[in-house]
Amino acid sequence: MTAAKKIKSQSINKSEYSGYLEKAFDFYRGMKSELELGNWSTAALAAIHCAISIADALTVFYGAVRSTSANHLDAVELFRQHIKAANADEQARRLRRILSQKSLIEYIGGAPSRKETENLIEQAERFYRWALELLPKK
Repeated sequence: MTAAKKIKSQSINKSEYSGYLEKAFDFYRGMKSELELGNWSTAALAAIHCAISIADALTVFYGAVRSTSANHLDAVELFRQHIKAANADEQARRLRRILSQKSLIEYIGGAPSRKETENLIEQAERFYRWALELLPKK
């Protein structure tokens, strides 16, 4: 059996998950409103940041840790190490697909299409709603 990959991370009191949850909700609302306005790049980036924030909320709540790695895909490994709920593997794959779009959308020329943005938002929304089921309501 191989050892878990060491991810650059920060220990955080699990009670602080609610700050990441609030941030995720803000990005969730932002992705929906920017989609309505036809701002594809902004909507897509809000979807990605929604997924990042809700993943942080989960790892803080369940592992008292969040990724500080410059590589956003390391957050997926941290997620895998700490989230053992039903469908966690499927959701980790979804999170990886979402995060793999970040550099493409943020740094490489051209805005995503409406269809690409809608697909990304659909994936982010599924991940967000699944994660909400695992976190206490505040």
